[in-house]
Amino acid sequence: MRSSQPTMRRGRPVSGGTEPSNPLTLPDAPTAPRNVVAKPGVEAGSAVGSWIQPNTTGGVPLDSYEICLVGGECRDEPAVTLKTTFAGLPVGTPLTFTVKARNEAGLESTLESTSGLTLAVAPRVEITSGPAEGSFTKPEATI
Repeated sequence: MRSSQPTMRRGRPVSGGTEPSNPLTLPDAPTAPRNVVAKPGVEAGSAVGSWIQPNTTGGVPLDSYEICLVGGECRDEPAVTLKTTFAGLPVGTPLTFTVKARNEAGLESTLESTSGLTLAVAPRVEITSGPAEGSFTKPEATI
């Protein structure tokens, strides 16, 4: 009894019916990066976008990620990078980042985006009393 399902012999697919055998598997696009997050950066007016690699790479290794600030700059990062920092950003304006993965076959994932991040204005600290600039007096200790 012949099966219409392909069978394996000596590591090569052999057709059990009249269908031609096709041992070539073409790569797919990777799935989208996961857990895309935007947080304020260390410097004023900066933000850090981070992500986790996709669940699948499409059958070939990842090559890079494209990270974009919606309405602004885009950049490519190598596949080993899972975060990037954007500087010189406006404060008080909602910012959204998108990230997509690209594999070595040149295929790209769908976009994954962050929710809006609004960079706050750093509070202004003003010293209104204290020693004059360049002067300091050591307090006396009483025992």
